Amino acid sequence: MSDAMTIRVINTLSDNTATQVTVYVSDSQTILYEKAADAAGLKADTFTLEYQTKKIEKDTKPISETELEDNCEVHITLSSAERAKLELKKLGKEATINTLCEACAEGDSNLVQLLIDAGVDVNGRYKS
Repeated sequence: MSDAMTIRVINTLSDNTATQVTVYVSDSQTILYEKAADAAGLKADTFTLEYQTKKIEKDTKPISETELEDNCEVHITLSSAERAKLELKKLGKEATINTLCEACAEGDSNLVQLLIDAGVDVNGRYKS
């Protein structure tokens, strides 16, 4: 078995553009994210990689300990934070502590969860 693996990265955020990256079985999954980001022209923290509909974690686990195989396909999808920010934009809401406080006061649990997912600091203070 060769130490090098070719992985086809499909960018579902644009036009399903496919690029190939080479990783090594000893590389971490974080390295895969970095190479996918470079290939797609994205920041590594703005997307999630999926393999067979399962999220690939961004951690130090070696690729040899994952289900990834040579010549497999992984898909770039929105991270949960980016997905939440997009949904907030559609709703015309800003990801701020004030919006979070107002959503809590109104009992809008769906909006509260979107704001938390988008990264609003729950320990922040309302700004009047």
